[in-house]
Amino acid sequence: MEAPLLISQQEAARLLGVERTTIWRMLKRQDLTPVSVGSRRLVTRVSLDDYVRSQAEDR
Repeated sequence: MEAPLLISQQEAARLLGVERTTIWRMLKRQDLTPVSVGSRRLVTRVSLDDYVRSQAEDR
């Protein structure tokens, strides 16, 4: 089964092991890419993967 293209902020927080407010701050800083679907603001899976990769490369 393939990973979804868009995930909720709550799911992004769970995957990263952080609070949802941290995801909100990351979206505000443009560390993650949001996509609006109706009234929901979702996170692209690609931006989540890219963020983790960039953090790993910085070390």
